[in-house]
Amino acid sequence: MASAEVQETATLFNELKKAVDEYDDDRSLDICDQLLKLTPEDQDALRCRIVTLIRLEKYSDALAAMEKIRGNDIDLRFERIYCYYRTHQLQLAETLLNDVRKQSNEDSALMYLEAQLLYAQDKYKESIAVYESLLETTDPSNRLYGEIQVNLLAAKAGLLFSQPGRSKTLEASGISGLDLYEVAYNVASVYLGRGELEKASEHLEKARKQCNARLAGSDMSHEEIDEELAIIATQLAYTYQLQGRLDEAMEIYESVLSSSVKDESVNAIVANNIVAIQKARDLNDAAAKLKMATNTAVQAKLKPYQKQVIAMNEALLQLHMSKVDAEALEDVVPGLKRGYVRKDASSGRIQKPKTKKKRKPLLPKEFDPSQTPNPERWLPKRERSTYRVKGKNKKAANKGPQGVAIAGGGIGGTGSANIAGFKNLSPGESEPAKPQTPPSANTAAKSSASKNKKKKKGGKGKW
Repeated sequence: MASAEVQETATLFNELKKAVDEYDDDRSLDICDQLLKLTPEDQDALRCRIVTLIRLEKYSDALAAMEKIRGNDIDLRFERIYCYYRTHQLQLAETLLNDVRKQSNEDSALMYLEAQLLYAQDKYKESIAVYESLLETTDPSNRLYGEIQVNLLAAKAGLLFSQPGRSKTLEASGISGLDLYEVAYNVASVYLGRGELEKASEHLEKARKQCNARLAGSDMSHEEIDEELAIIATQLAYTYQLQGRLDEAMEIYESVLSSSVKDESVNAIVANNIVAIQKARDLNDAAAKLKMATNTAVQAKLKPYQKQVIAMNEALLQLHMSKVDAEALEDVVPGLKRGYVRKDASSGRIQKPKTKKKRKPLLPKEFDPSQTPNPERWLPKRERSTYRVKGKNKKAANKGPQGVAIAGGGIGGTGSANIAGFKNLSPGESEPAKPQTPPSANTAAKSSASKNKKKKKGGKGKW
């Protein structure tokens, strides 16, 4: 290597040290790239570049950089485990961690990473045991001591929220460093999991003030400060909600949604809690908010107990909106009791309805669909208009049930017709007089003849 390159490399390393001491990660990454152009195989520059990518939360880029130097002698297994953990490749991280532990079982940094991995896998009890072991072996003056306390409290809170029955066995006492807002926040979360709402709200209000005062004096941007405060504010609003202080809770929730917070998990929890307050008052707005909480990218960042609450609220919302799909609800709500699950038809409790066969209508043999059927076809023959009486019944057909029908006959008190068919007279109208005509001779003869016929002579008859 030429002397000029050696001088330039030394200058860049000095600048890199200064950038690392000042936590200027962007500048550190730029200097590492310049160094690797001069000396591509420099192990210090390679390691520093990967660590800087991790500090910048570019975990996928860090993994890609480690793949390029896989054949190198640099031991980057610890960094690789951490990147797997941060990219949610938990199975790969656990496998590599078990391999590394066989060589260095008592490494505190490895134990710390193991506790974080257990927490990410929702193994809170095992994570608590590792953190407590670390606290016993770590000097309180060490910078990591406070972080271990914060993570220990977070693991206890996670266990309380996932298994509420453990509230009597987990406490937040014996914790130092309560002047840190991270510690105060997690202490409040433990009290919240235990159901001690007054203590929880007290510590959350304290954490909110500490965070605001600490970040206001830093060089963090306004958006970064809002991101940090939103987590504490959301937890405080949830505590108010449990205490019945709904107006105060809604005010905080609305302020978080209207701020510049981009954390999808925080926005999802806020949206879900607003839906729980509103209940069935505005179903369309609730559906829009829950859609934000059920996004696939958001679900990957939530804990199982958080997913379960959101899923239950979604099921209740669909029930209120009459959008019930039994199979979908069984899939979306985990932990259903066996008695609530829909039974199979073979169990005997659900009977299949009988199917009725539709028979063809019975039609006459000579039925012609092109002609209109006779409307009297179902009447007895004697009641049809075309019926004609035959034989001896012809004479009886001319008689009514009471003898010969009288023309104009009827019943006189109904205002219709009088007996014998006389015309009804209106008031003041007299019946016209009939002309008096003398009886004719023929009439008189007929009358006398009829009288003679009625008289019979005595004696025996012919037979």
